[in-house]
Amino acid sequence: MQKMKAIVSVLLSVILILFAVPAKAQQLSSNTATVSLTFNAAASLSITATPANISFNATGAASGPITVVTTWNLPTTYHGIVGYAYFSTSTALSGPANIPASAIMATVDGTSQGGFVQTDPTGGSNGMQYTGAANINFPAKPYTGSQTDTLLLSIQNAGSYTPGGYTGTLNFAATAN
Repeated sequence: MQKMKAIVSVLLSVILILFAVPAKAQQLSSNTATVSLTFNAAASLSITATPANISFNATGAASGPITVVTTWNLPTTYHGIVGYAYFSTSTALSGPANIPASAIMATVDGTSQGGFVQTDPTGGSNGMQYTGAANINFPAKPYTGSQTDTLLLSIQNAGSYTPGGYTGTLNFAATAN
């Protein structure tokens, strides 16, 4: 009987050890680490113009339109964008004679705009505001976007200029206000 008590006691001890539920350990928490995050989205305003080269025929018609894409990402303090096409001087094309900027005509998005005689971003009077970008206003969002305009140029009275080769550069710029 003594032996039996000892065996039962050993068996009960083994069962308790095998099926015993461990006591829950007390929870331990770490300190709180922080990371400060910052982001600065830069404002941008850009213009592309294609093609890179335009030629004129004997009647003064351009070889094709110029496509101007104005793209912007601006803060809410801006209210609109004005696009400009301009020549750096009053001479649009130099060659055997000078062709003035005022003799270059433009049709913008199918609407005649006249010659390059308006104030340009450099302060000269050899430019024009082209209608598409000149009408980009932000009464509300979006302050991010793009606009595509087409300019078709021509030379007024092209047949009256001295024969020979002429070259010039037309500039495009935009300002946000």
